[in-house]
Amino acid sequence: MVEEKSALQTLKEKYISEEGHFKGEKGSGERFDACVKYQMQKLDISEERAKALCAFIGRKSGAIK
Repeated sequence: MVEEKSALQTLKEKYISEEGHFKGEKGSGERFDACVKYQMQKLDISEERAKALCAFIGRKSGAIK
């Protein structure tokens, strides 16, 4: 029996790497953009709120100084 992927699993595969960070080249802004798109779809929030959330995540992780 083939197991169907959940919407969340498909979303994670699209935007999050196997290493656990957002996909994209480090320092290029691609990872931030992937975070924004992921949060908008996962949480059904506006782009403005997703950017604020991703900035918070980035500051907490040390990716944004």
